[in-house]
Amino acid sequence: MKLRPKLAVTLVAIVIPVLVVFTLFRISAERRAFRERTAERVAARLEARAPGRCLRDPESFHLNRRGFQIYGYGPDYRSANPQAPPLPGDVVEALRAGEETASASFWRRSPYAGVSAVGTQWEDSPCSALAVFWPHHVGRGPGRFARDIALQTFVAFMVLLLTALIAAGPIVRRIRRLTEAIEEAGGPDYQVKEETDADDEIGELARAFNTAGERVSETVSQLEARDRALTEYIANTTHDLAIPLTVLQHRLSKLQKQLEASDDRALADAAMEEAHYIAALITNMGAAARLDRTGEELTVHPCDLCELVERVVSRFEPLAEQKEIELNWAVPPERLESRCDSTLVEQALSNFVQNAIQYNSAGGHISVLLEDARPSDGRGGFELRVLDDGPGVPEELLARLTERSFRMDESRTRQPGGQGFGLSIAQRVVELHGWSLKLQNGAEGGLEVVVSA
Repeated sequence: MKLRPKLAVTLVAIVIPVLVVFTLFRISAERRAFRERTAERVAARLEARAPGRCLRDPESFHLNRRGFQIYGYGPDYRSANPQAPPLPGDVVEALRAGEETASASFWRRSPYAGVSAVGTQWEDSPCSALAVFWPHHVGRGPGRFARDIALQTFVAFMVLLLTALIAAGPIVRRIRRLTEAIEEAGGPDYQVKEETDADDEIGELARAFNTAGERVSETVSQLEARDRALTEYIANTTHDLAIPLTVLQHRLSKLQKQLEASDDRALADAAMEEAHYIAALITNMGAAARLDRTGEELTVHPCDLCELVERVVSRFEPLAEQKEIELNWAVPPERLESRCDSTLVEQALSNFVQNAIQYNSAGGHISVLLEDARPSDGRGGFELRVLDDGPGVPEELLARLTERSFRMDESRTRQPGGQGFGLSIAQRVVELHGWSLKLQNGAEGGLEVVVSA
C-alpha cells in the first residue's frame, strides 16, 4: 500500500473513534444544556406570577405551551393530576438533594423525549415542583442536536483528512525522488545524493543508505580481491602441475612400450588413461581461471584452424589408439584462417575430442571435420564438427550438457565421468568469440558437436 492511502487508513482508524466519543460527548452536553435552558425559562415565567391555577385546582392543572407539557408536583414529588407522568427517580433524588433544577432523558419508546423539573418557592403546596415534558417532535430537540453535531463532525473529519493528504504530498514526492535515486545507484559506490543534506527522517534514511552502500562496496571489493587471489592461485597451480604430469605421461609411454608383450600392459594403459584425464582436468581448470579473470577480454590474432585441428588430433591419437577407437580428421586443402584466441579455441576443441573418446568404447569411431564456410570476401566462416558413434544423449538432456554441475554419466553411461566441466568451458569460449555451438544426436547414434562462425 502506498504512503497516502496508508496515511488515510491510519487517520481513519485513529480519528473516527475519537470523533465518535467527541460527538457523543457533545450530544450529551447539548441535551443537558437544552434541558437546563428549558427549566430556567419555565421557572422564570412561573415565578413572575403566582401559579394560582396550580394552587386552586391541582387535580386538573396542566399547561401546554407549543408542545411542552407542564405539570405540578407536591412535596412528595407526586402530581395531583392523574394524567401527569411520574418523575424519574434520578430527578426526584436531585430535587430532594437541594438541586434547583433536575433533568432526564427518556427512551424512544416513551411519548416524551425528556423532562426538566424545577423547585418552586411554594414548598408545601401541590406545586412544590413544576415539571416540563417535551415530546420527540418538538422543534429543536435532542434528535436535531445529534444530527447537527454528526454533520459538523463529518465535515470536520473530511477537512482533516484532506489537509493530511495535502500535507503528505511534499513528503511523498521526496520519498519518490529518494527511491528513484536508490534504484539508479550502482557501480562501485552505491551512493545517492538526494536528500542527504535534509535535517529530518528522510535525510537520515538517505545517509543510512549511503553508509550501508559503503559497507556493501567494501564487502564487494574484499570478495573481488579474494576471487582474484583464488583465480591466480588456480592458474599458477595448474601451471605447476602440468610439468610433472607431462613427465609422468612420458614415462608411462615408455613403460607401455616396455610392457608391449606383457600381461601388465593393461595396468599401464589404465594409468596412462588416468594421466590423460588428469591432464585435461588441470588444463580446463587453467582455462576456467583465465576466463573468470579476464572476462570477455581475449587475446585475438590470426589463427590457422587447419593446424589447430591437426595439433589436437595428434595429441589424442595415442589415447584413442590405446582404447581401440578410430580417430579420423579432415581439413580443407588450403589454409583456413580465423581471428581468435588460439589457446582457448584449442582447449575447447580438445574438450570436444576428449569427451568423444571418454564416452566411446573399443571399436568406436570419431571424426573431426573442418569445412570452409567463408563468404565471397574470404573472411571468417567455418564449420567444425566432432562426431562419435557412442551411446548418444537423451533429447531432454542435450541442453544440460554444457552446465558446469551436470554429470556426463547421467546421460552417457558406458563409463563413469566427472562434472560437465569441459563442455561448459568450451561453450564459454565459443560464446566469447561470437560463434554458435550446437549439440545434437547423430543420425547413426552418438553425439554430434557443431561449431560454426
